[in-house]
Amino acid sequence: MAQPRELLRDHGAKTLTDAELLMVVLGSGSQVASLAEVAGGITAAYPGLAGLATAPVRDLMQVRGLGLAKAASVSAAAEIGRRVLERQSLRVGDYADLPELAEHLMVRFSGVTQEVIIVIFLDTQNRVIQETEVARGGMDSAVVDPRVVFRQGLLVNAAQLILAHNHPSGVTVPSEADIAVTERFIGAGQLMGMALADHLIIGAHNYYAFSEHPDALSLS
Repeated sequence: MAQPRELLRDHGAKTLTDAELLMVVLGSGSQVASLAEVAGGITAAYPGLAGLATAPVRDLMQVRGLGLAKAASVSAAAEIGRRVLERQSLRVGDYADLPELAEHLMVRFSGVTQEVIIVIFLDTQNRVIQETEVARGGMDSAVVDPRVVFRQGLLVNAAQLILAHNHPSGVTVPSEADIAVTERFIGAGQLMGMALADHLIIGAHNYYAFSEHPDALSLS
């Protein structure tokens, strides 16, 4: 039977299972567990590899057969993959396609355990000018100040903006605070001539876009 390295060489990385990719990264087993057992232990601890890129090395070392060197290799490989996806998914000048933005943000927020609020500034053609983090810790008026956000928007000559934040719980139903902040940004945007194009709430594998639920709150 062909080994994972040979399968990767002959058929490409996309054809390998999660466990086989981990076997390539690990290279060998340990004194207490075979290569397949170590890889299987990782996939059991992190189903679908969810959270692997942000897992502390000490946590990875709890997997049987995974010492410091191998845990560090797995952590580094996962982080490289996360950075590649993050940096390729959204570029200045890209058109702000909602599904692509949501996918990019899911990668960006993967494993983040506190709420992070970012703003994506757009031009008149709906192209990305800048993506910037504006707050951490919660979605309320004390944390995210529209004045700071719109001041930055003026500096980069933005015509509109998208507000986005994660729900670490994974539940993307907007809270009362989410709705209140959205209303504040709509009002501020109308005064500043810089429209709030959307507000996205990001979960682990799904998202909520206010633009897709005008019955809940109209952005115009």
